[in-house]
Amino acid sequence: MEKTTKANDAWVDTLYDSVREAGDPGWSVNKSGSKVRLRVRSRELTNGGCWNRTLPIAWEIGCIGPVTTLVADLKRRVADGLSLDAAWEQCQGAGIGASDSPAEATLAAPNWKLLVTDFYRWREENGTQIGSKTMAAEKRYLDAALSVLSGRRPPIRAYDLLSQAVKPWRGTPRAKKQAVETVLRFLVYGHDHRGLSADWILPAHQKADFLEASKKVAKATLDGPQILELIDSCPSSEWQSVLTFLAAFGLRPEELFHLSLRVNPDTGKKQFWCGYEKVSGKSRTSQRWLWPIPLEDANGHQVDFNLVGAWEAGLVQFPSMKERGEALSQYLRRLPLWQRWRKSLASDGVVLRPYVFRDSYSLRGHLKGIPASQMSDAMGHSLAVHSSSYVWSEARSTAALFESLVEAS
Repeated sequence: MEKTTKANDAWVDTLYDSVREAGDPGWSVNKSGSKVRLRVRSRELTNGGCWNRTLPIAWEIGCIGPVTTLVADLKRRVADGLSLDAAWEQCQGAGIGASDSPAEATLAAPNWKLLVTDFYRWREENGTQIGSKTMAAEKRYLDAALSVLSGRRPPIRAYDLLSQAVKPWRGTPRAKKQAVETVLRFLVYGHDHRGLSADWILPAHQKADFLEASKKVAKATLDGPQILELIDSCPSSEWQSVLTFLAAFGLRPEELFHLSLRVNPDTGKKQFWCGYEKVSGKSRTSQRWLWPIPLEDANGHQVDFNLVGAWEAGLVQFPSMKERGEALSQYLRRLPLWQRWRKSLASDGVVLRPYVFRDSYSLRGHLKGIPASQMSDAMGHSLAVHSSSYVWSEARSTAALFESLVEAS
C-alpha cells in the first residue's frame, strides 16, 4: 500500500500503520466510496486469495480507532480458530464497528504509539525548524506520557494524563512548563488531525494547575581578573580558547562552531563573523559581526588576546563539544576553581552558571556606556530579551557610578 503524500491526508498513513500493527502485514484498508474497505491477503487464511469486506465505518479522520478495534477483534477470533467469515459474522453480531459515527467510535483506545510517531513526523515537517536539543526534550516528555497511557489504568482525559505525566519535573518549573506544553501540543494535534475526542483537550483555565512559579535567583557575573584566573586554571589549551572566546564576545556555546574571519566593509578591518541563527518559536536571530569588549587584569590594564592573529595562524582549536552547552557545563564542573566559586556563591543565594561569560560581557558593555540596543545587537538577541534576561548592572557598579558623578559635580 503506497503512503499518501498529501499533508491534509496524513492521517491515512496512521490508519495504514495502525491496521498493519493490529492485524498482520497482509491486512490493509482502502477507501470504498465513503466507507472503509478491509482486505486480507494471507495464504493461511485465504488459501492465497483475497478476502474483502466493506466496513460500516465512514472513511474520515475519526475512523482510526474503530477500524483498529475491529481489525484487532477479527485477528483475535481468527487466532482462536474461526474462519474470517465466521469471525466477521460474530463481530457484526456483537456490534463491533457497526456505527458510522466517529463520535461514537472514539470510545476505542487510540494507538498512542503510532500517534506519537506521526506527531514527531508532523513536527519535523511543518512550521519553524526544530533543533535537535528541543526535539530530544520533547521526546522525553512524550515518552513519560506514553508510559502513563500504556499503564494498567490509563487516563481517559487530558487533565488526568498531565497529572501523572509531568510528575518527573516537579521542582523544575521551566522543564515542567515545557513538558506541559509539549503534551498539550500533542493532544491538540491528535484532536485536530487524528480524531481524538474533546476529552483530550484541556480547558485553558486548567493549565495553571500544572505550572510552578520559578524561584528568582541572582545570577553571578565575573570581573576581568576572575575570568582571566579561570582561563589560566584550565589545563587544556583547547578549553582555554573556548573560555577566551566566550568571554571576549559574549557567545553562546553553539556559536563557537559558526565563526569566520571577514573584512567588515564599514570599518575596513578584519573581524569575526558569527553565522549562527538561533531559532525560538517563530523567530530567528540574525547572523552578526562580533565586537570584543576587553577584559582588564587586576592592575586595570586591558588584556589583548590577539584573537584575530591567533586565528589566522591556526592557533585556535576548540574541543569537539558534541553536546555544546552541556559539554561546557560538564567541563566547568570539573574545574576546582569553578567548584569553589560555585559553592561560595550558592551560600549567598547566587547561582554560577556557564552563561556567566555572556552575562559578564553584557555587564562590561553597559559599564562602558554602550546602549542596550547596541548591546542586544552585539549579543544576537532582541532588545526585549536583553532587557529581561541579561545583567545590566550590579550593586558595586551602581555605587561606583554614583560616586564618580558626585565627585565630578
